[in-house]
Amino acid sequence: MRIPTLTFALYLSFAGLAHATPPQTVEVRETLLGLNNTHMFVLRTLDDNMGLYTMRQTDVVLIARNRATNQDDQIWPVLRVKDMGPEVDETDGVSRLEVLPLPDQINPFDILLWRKARPLLADRIRTADDLGIDQIWDASGLSVTVDNDGATHGLQNDDIANLFKTSLNRTRKVLPPYFTEGGDMLADVEISPETDCTSDGYTSLFEAGGENQKETWIARISCENDITMSKTEMFLVIPPTD
Repeated sequence: MRIPTLTFALYLSFAGLAHATPPQTVEVRETLLGLNNTHMFVLRTLDDNMGLYTMRQTDVVLIARNRATNQDDQIWPVLRVKDMGPEVDETDGVSRLEVLPLPDQINPFDILLWRKARPLLADRIRTADDLGIDQIWDASGLSVTVDNDGATHGLQNDDIANLFKTSLNRTRKVLPPYFTEGGDMLADVEISPETDCTSDGYTSLFEAGGENQKETWIARISCENDITMSKTEMFLVIPPTD
């Protein structure tokens, strides 16, 4: 009877896996929304699977990120919405979406007008190959060389890791998690930029004119690992190193 017993045990094991829920993950995406002389304004979206297959929660905040320091100087809550999943029968007038109330909720475009920030188009974000720049990511950090003028820009790995960690912690202070499965996925994340991060998009911004023309490079850096961090994006100014 050993074979049937073993077969039944394997059946129970696979049946349990089939009905198991996935681990909770929170992916963080950013959209570069606007820019003024001192800050870039970024929409940050937190996509939380809530440890379930069919339900999702989406949080959105607006960030004023300092162009000189890459620090998040101010964060405003924009939206918190829960998708209850396809099982909800909307024919009875019940919506599968639940909009959760937020204190101090703002319209991001009102902030852009108030801060005199000009809007930016999403199609400005392009790959390094498209823009003709060389990028190297090694043990020290990210180095970017611009072909048209030979200028080099860069960020150290330690600075990148600290900026990600500080930014996520500040976001959670403004918009604490609504649900956690054993702990906040974004609290005190540990990343190694050399192995966990890539720079998958760039944009260059020109300001002033004539001899005073100044070019600023902004990179979209994406980090993730299998231990502590789902995919997380962050727009960072890459300062000149020359």
